[in-house]
Amino acid sequence: MSGLVKDMLEEELEEGEQPSIPLPNVESATFEKILEFVNHHWNNPIKEIEKPLKSDFNEMISDWDKKFLESMDDVLLVDVINASNYLNIKDLLEMTCAKVAAGLKGKPVSELRRMFMREDEEDEEEGEEDT
Repeated sequence: MSGLVKDMLEEELEEGEQPSIPLPNVESATFEKILEFVNHHWNNPIKEIEKPLKSDFNEMISDWDKKFLESMDDVLLVDVINASNYLNIKDLLEMTCAKVAAGLKGKPVSELRRMFMREDEEDEEEGEEDT
């Protein structure tokens, strides 16, 4: 369960008041993925992911989790990471971050720069190379 949701549900409310849980900037597609994960793992905890990653990440997770992660593009994956961090869903956060880390492992620095460089940084770097 989400640590944030658990804490909010445990807060004392006025009689007849319903708890509300704000989800700023969480798109419906992102929330649907989170619900899919939480519903599947409600009574089925994920396998522990070793840290730091020493072996093949795909060998550390279940087949269901592999399919779950493969169903997301990079943008949705980052959105799920941010939302699971906000909602304090530790297992989902750790698994999605490990997926990203496994994808970066062994890549040359030049490729990592290209992957993470913002457009304004690219423009600055091109200007430096021209001089």
